[in-house]
Amino acid sequence: MFISAKSPYRGAKPEDIAAISGLVRNAVTTTLQKRGYGLADEPAADVIYLRIAVTDLKIEKKRGLMSYTPVGFVVDAGLKAMQEFTQKYEVLDLGLQTEVQDSRSGDVLAASVLRRGESGGVDRHLSFDVLVTAADVLGDRLACRIDNAHVPAAQRIDCTDPVTRESRPRVINP
Repeated sequence: MFISAKSPYRGAKPEDIAAISGLVRNAVTTTLQKRGYGLADEPAADVIYLRIAVTDLKIEKKRGLMSYTPVGFVVDAGLKAMQEFTQKYEVLDLGLQTEVQDSRSGDVLAASVLRRGESGGVDRHLSFDVLVTAADVLGDRLACRIDNAHVPAAQRIDCTDPVTRESRPRVINP
């Protein structure tokens, strides 16, 4: 997690910053597991190492009334922490960067950047829903690219297209 030097506010508490990290980690982990991929703790021939970072985070502290949670809105711990973060801060900009490495050699196999906010062409603050969706999109695109690595080139799909990603067949069975 890297707060931009251009961020209007740079004093967020560690637990607030951890909320974004936790949300992104949970979204990617959940998506990969739904696609049939397991998680490993040790390097192996068929294991990749994922490095994911939230970069260029620009936030400003909210003034005045706090946001509210609609009655009956139930969220898991990661979403709740993220929601609390967005009640305290306006998120102006962020980048979600991913690097995929061979777990044994450390060779970089792929890298990507997903931008949201000012650097992504949006001139308004990022809402809780936009941040959750960005984390989900990151996980979904990553799973799609890993799926593509398991099929012949002629069967690969455009992982930037959400409609195509929805219709892709399962490559790995749990």
